[in-house]
Amino acid sequence: MNGVCVRWRGWIDLERLDGVGCIEFDEEAALREDAILREQMERYTQRLREYEDNKSRYRLDRPEQDEVRLHAAGPSSASMSMPRPYIRVYSNSCV
Repeated sequence: MNGVCVRWRGWIDLERLDGVGCIEFDEEAALREDAILREQMERYTQRLREYEDNKSRYRLDRPEQDEVRLHAAGPSSASMSMPRPYIRVYSNSCV
């Protein structure tokens, strides 16, 4: 049931630990969760775009700094790759 919006309906006799029930899909909660997830993804995508734009703008403003950094680091350090940024997305479930 992880990540699925459901509603349990039924009854339980607590003395005998017996009962009847069923699980129904909760469409309203699913629509709310979907809207929240879409908004969250939009925000992350926008932040990633802003980061990439700012990073490229900063590098375009300072090309001489890149040359100095490459020459000072030497050939062995220049060939090493930088780690790429990543974003983790967490989702809340209705269960």
